[in-house]
Amino acid sequence: MILSLLVIQAAAFAQANSSGKADKSETLTQQDPFGRLFKQAMDHLVDEEYAKAAQFFQRALKINPKSAEAYYRLGSCYYELALYLEAINSYQEALKIKPDYYDAVVYLGNSLDYDGQYTSAVEMYKKAIQLKPGEWQPYYELGIAQYNQKLYGEAIVSFQDSIKRDATIARTHYYLGDAFRMSRRFSEAIKSYQETIRLDSDNDMAYYGLGMAYVGQGNASAARQQYDKLRALNRELAAELLEEINKIALAA
Repeated sequence: MILSLLVIQAAAFAQANSSGKADKSETLTQQDPFGRLFKQAMDHLVDEEYAKAAQFFQRALKINPKSAEAYYRLGSCYYELALYLEAINSYQEALKIKPDYYDAVVYLGNSLDYDGQYTSAVEMYKKAIQLKPGEWQPYYELGIAQYNQKLYGEAIVSFQDSIKRDATIARTHYYLGDAFRMSRRFSEAIKSYQETIRLDSDNDMAYYGLGMAYVGQGNASAARQQYDKLRALNRELAAELLEEINKIALAA
């Protein structure tokens, strides 16, 4: 199983904590009740036992309600459990204590986005960009929120800004391609999908999007080539693409 980014962060924190490199303002030892509970919570979080981890973070916060780290990790548990309102509340508590907590800002934005609060999510991503303008992720997340609102022109700019900071993330190129396609900018969509496939040759959605971009251009032959490739990856998507190809073939 591929670990989520939040779990990877938790594992890194736990390793730093055990080597004495963690932030001294947060829990560092198991000598005190808060530290013991926090350590147990982190162990459960690393093991992807999110409900158990949440219980220990809650207990730890009763002892030290001023720990931004504990609220952030509690939010992480709720986020992984798809309890987005609870995650929102936890991340907001973390930010009350530490307003410039970058990770809490980003994942508050994600939670708001998943909860359908797109305008508020956009505000969080813009705040994350102010905190770390060199990072690719907040631009990408901002683009997703704009894409979900069908603000494709704005999403294109955000995805391009993300790619300027890290051009190796396949999903950024994919969504840039989708935003171009939804804007009927098919030639640019094709280039973005092709780059997605170069980075991730098994990305079935990229083959589908590329085929659909060719459909948008009326190029049934090129679209059928993507259909042939897509059949081996996702037969349902391939069938959808073929249906669109047949439409333009009949119209010709």
